[in-house]
Amino acid sequence: MMAHYECVSPIIDWVVSTCEGGFLYVDFNVTDLGNAGPWNMVNNISTGTMVIDEVGAYELGPFSSGDVVVCTLISQLFSSCIATSPTLSCTNSITEVNQLDFNVYPNPANELINIEFESATTGEVVIYSSNGQLVVSEPLQSMNRVEISTDNLAEGIYTVVLVQDTGISRKTLIVTH
Repeated sequence: MMAHYECVSPIIDWVVSTCEGGFLYVDFNVTDLGNAGPWNMVNNISTGTMVIDEVGAYELGPFSSGDVVVCTLISQLFSSCIATSPTLSCTNSITEVNQLDFNVYPNPANELINIEFESATTGEVVIYSSNGQLVVSEPLQSMNRVEISTDNLAEGIYTVVLVQDTGISRKTLIVTH
């Protein structure tokens, strides 16, 4: 019988440390590497990869003070094990306040992604690739459900983020073709 593997993500405290002089710096403290480390970390603004292989304090930046940064961590041991940061910016250093409930199905998806909300929702659904690149941005106007084609998405792991004035929430999505 094959053993079941459960990914345990690292425990990270994220802080927008500086928003002065037109620059954004993000400090983060890794207190536990989880069971799938070391981790490769990328973000949606800059190129390159940072390796997170020990507990301790790290800094990202500088970014422009108007940037909105989302970091994605991908296990070097198990590529299907990923974790994402909260959305980090000078104007919105929120840490997952007001978790919003939504469902993403089927998961894994191969043709269409259905995203369903508890009630009529206004805001935006954004999808990031595992390297932090924004690949889909879908505005929502009092919608209970949105359907997105996977035609323009490569096979892989994505992060689906629901953004509203009251908070953000995210889900992991796997696309297969």
